Amino acid sequence: PWGADSWGHLYKAEMLYEQIQQGNYYPQFTEYWYNGVQPFRYWAPLPYYALALLRGISGDIFTAGNLYIYLCALLGALFWLLLSRRMGLWPAVMAAVVWLLWQDHVRVAFSEGNLPRALATALLPLLFALFLHIITQQKSNRAIIVLIVSVQLALLCHAMMAAVYCLSLALFAFFLWVFQGCSIKDLARGILVLVAGILSSSWWL
Repeated sequence: PWGADSWGHLYKAEMLYEQIQQGNYYPQFTEYWYNGVQPFRYWAPLPYYALALLRGISGDIFTAGNLYIYLCALLGALFWLLLSRRMGLWPAVMAAVVWLLWQDHVRVAFSEGNLPRALATALLPLLFALFLHIITQQKSNRAIIVLIVSVQLALLCHAMMAAVYCLSLALFAFFLWVFQGCSIKDLARGILVLVAGILSSSWWL
């Protein structure tokens, strides 16, 4: 990966991999970043664990970085297929292709090198599909649990982007209610599920 921030993120993943090899599964400090810092205080930890896993599989952190970008793009595209029942299969496939090649996603992954945001972006179609199901379909406890876990995963990828996603989904539900696309009960349930996902991530936040 040649993005501006790529090597910094890959360094943290390599450091995490080495620490895991030594039995330290959540390193709290590294002296090699700035003048010493908690590596996973500002940046959420999940993307680095994904990179460390790929590092173990590939044997090289740079190969792991390339695989990570590819898998994030593929994952985000595949999640669009969850909407195929609403949109139809071919519209969902076309949306997946557009998502895969969307210029801002390419810029974030390759030019900025913001690897944590790439994984958070991949989760957005999943969040939207689950949230839409919860506020417009018959209540599903399984969908609620999966959405709470998905919000947690997004927060553990990139806290700021997860906050933007949750706010956007809440506003979407509000306007859907205004235009009579869902009931006030559905609106409240959707917002409460988002809040539950955020609060259950407070161990890291």
